[in-house]
Amino acid sequence: MRNWKWCLLALVFTYAGSGTGEELPHPSVPSGADESEIVAALLSVPNEEIDLAWSKLVIDHVVDPEVDVNATLAKLDLLATVAAAHAGANADAPQKVAALRDVIYKAGPWNVGKPFAYDFDDPNGMQASHKTLDWYLKTKRGNCVNMPVLFLAVSERMGVEMNITTAPRHVFLQFDNSANGKVEHLEATSGAQPQRIVWQRTVLPMTDRAIESGMYMKRLSKRQQVAAMAEILLHRLVEADDQAERIEVAELMLKEFPELDVALMHLADAYRIQISRRFAANYPTEESMPLSERLVFEEWANAHDMAVDRLVSLGWQRAQATEFTSIPGQGRPPLPQ
Repeated sequence: MRNWKWCLLALVFTYAGSGTGEELPHPSVPSGADESEIVAALLSVPNEEIDLAWSKLVIDHVVDPEVDVNATLAKLDLLATVAAAHAGANADAPQKVAALRDVIYKAGPWNVGKPFAYDFDDPNGMQASHKTLDWYLKTKRGNCVNMPVLFLAVSERMGVEMNITTAPRHVFLQFDNSANGKVEHLEATSGAQPQRIVWQRTVLPMTDRAIESGMYMKRLSKRQQVAAMAEILLHRLVEADDQAERIEVAELMLKEFPELDVALMHLADAYRIQISRRFAANYPTEESMPLSERLVFEEWANAHDMAVDRLVSLGWQRAQATEFTSIPGQGRPPLPQ
């Protein structure tokens, strides 16, 4: 069977090794590989061959070239070893999860008295680099992106099946608890404790339609989980003000996860910005545009409207994305009248 990891490494990373068998230096992103190429490659991996932690770290390395993929994987392996020892021999999945909670969230010899915790100073990860696993491991302060992914990654290495899923502006964990036969929703920003759906819908309002449509709380395939993880790249592209690449990445994410709200919001917002800069700032009316420009304007405006309409049809609520200006209820982006 094809080794997809090495195939992807050839695309994403370049090495300056001497060929002597010595350890290779930190990888760097080659100039020819952009975010959309990397996302496309990650999402081409067969579902059953995906290593979620490795995929997350490939994405993180794009955001922060200082992220050492192999070194970070070694840290995850060490956490898994410590948690497995804490769980004891012959521990079942619920016991392993309980042990991992202790190792990550409780002060003890397993973490030298320094547990991981929620970053109340930057809970939303205002810088894209603050959403990486490397940042969380170094600072032991995380957010709703890297906290559940760390718990997922270590669980995966302990042989415990778990997955991430989405809520408005949030990511949480789903765990099939064999001890009680229930699918538990674990809140990684609060000790990875099970949370009732009623409580989740109180703090993270979700319409019935948004849940029924699969926008929130659905069981995601591994590729869909990778698509959700790629949100950090959209954040980076906002910081870089690269709207064209932002659109390409969002479209790739939506191809795999058509109901992903954050991708639809970024798609609409990127088109809004492009329209404002290219057309609203240069033409007094649509009729004053040259035909070639009018065709582009209509294409972009329609793409913007389709993304907004899709959000509404899936049960999205305006309050779920206050940082975006292109949202349902405001109509089309600023356009010539």
